[in-house]
Amino acid sequence: MTEKILVTDALDPDLDGTACIVAYSEFLRAKGQSIETLIFGTPQEESAFVLEKLGIEIPNGDDLNLDFDQIILVDTSGARWLSKKIDPAKVCEVIDHREVADTGDFPNAKIQLEMVGSCATLIAEKFIAAKIVPSEKSAIILYAAIISNTINFKNKVTTKRDKKAAKWLVDLYGISDEIIHQMFEYKSDVKLSIKQIFQSQIGCHTFVDKKVSTFQLEIIGVKEFITNNLNEIKKELILIAANEDYFCTLFTCVDIELGNNTFVVADKKSEDVVAGALGVEFKNGIAHYPHVIMRKEILPKIKNYLENRSLDSLEMT
Repeated sequence: MTEKILVTDALDPDLDGTACIVAYSEFLRAKGQSIETLIFGTPQEESAFVLEKLGIEIPNGDDLNLDFDQIILVDTSGARWLSKKIDPAKVCEVIDHREVADTGDFPNAKIQLEMVGSCATLIAEKFIAAKIVPSEKSAIILYAAIISNTINFKNKVTTKRDKKAAKWLVDLYGISDEIIHQMFEYKSDVKLSIKQIFQSQIGCHTFVDKKVSTFQLEIIGVKEFITNNLNEIKKELILIAANEDYFCTLFTCVDIELGNNTFVVADKKSEDVVAGALGVEFKNGIAHYPHVIMRKEILPKIKNYLENRSLDSLEMT
């Protein structure tokens, strides 16, 4: 009997994860495997926009009784980010592109962790290596994901591999940048409250017994957004820190047009951690970073800072 395999991502998938679900499922089907795709939670707004533009539908698995022999995870590498319906023991493959990963959660999985700007790059490379041509929709969504994750190649995590994969996809179908312009404009029209943004964008980690929460937004016009929402941003950061006993809470906002970051914190502990980890100077709880730096780059720096500070404290005792 043919094994039933599910390809999915973390809860509330972003565009990179969504693109990988769509395209990797197509790739595996082309190789003769029995593949189903599901998402859990609600796709983030950028994901929903691109899916609708391309007319792609991915069923939601929240209310389904899952019956799969194996599960493949893309653009995620930790059980904490998954639907409770996902059995980590059934995960047979993990494909991701982050340095801070919990791959030990999946004892039976083949792990692929490579430091490229977008997980979509890793999926595109599989098509290239196997000499399989993706459908036009899969090519477009992979390209959109690479552009989104690398902030149009302005993100420091961008590699030559990302650029090569993107060019290959563009050359296949002559993909227009019109969908990219529309995607960035849509992404910048923030319709959610600050509280809703934080609920959908939270990233939680624990380093040397210190709980850290980070929230990331990528838009055009960061300066105006921060100015108009600063009090509400700080209020939510304080509430989250108090309710969940976080040692550090950080809001990082990427300007996808200017190619830089603005950080906001609401307490002295968070300010000290972020300033120490990233070498920035805060004024009124705001600091600026001259280049794009994504959360997956920020977290290892915070981890290293807290670990080194912990070692320094031990040496002084």
